[in-house]
Amino acid sequence: MAVVAETYAMAEHELSQYCREKGLYPNRIKTWRSECLQGFQSFQSFQSFQSFQSFQSSKEREAEAKQQEREDKQEIKLFWGSMGAFKCLRLRL
Repeated sequence: MAVVAETYAMAEHELSQYCREKGLYPNRIKTWRSECLQGFQSFQSFQSFQSFQSFQSSKEREAEAKQQEREDKQEIKLFWGSMGAFKCLRLRL
């Protein structure tokens, strides 16, 4: 990967000279460059997918929290409603 980074901006003749000095072939470096770019693009796609999944799961958690809040409110209403009925019974005795 270091070779790809070092040679990325080189012109063809500079790349040839670099390869002669390092004992490499220009075609091999071009292949590595292509593979690096493909891997980077795949990684970006993967990150986008992860971001979407994270967004989707946060929305699901928000919906679950709202549902739990509604259930809690309903439970409180039922509790206080039953307490009111209990007080009425107690007053009658």
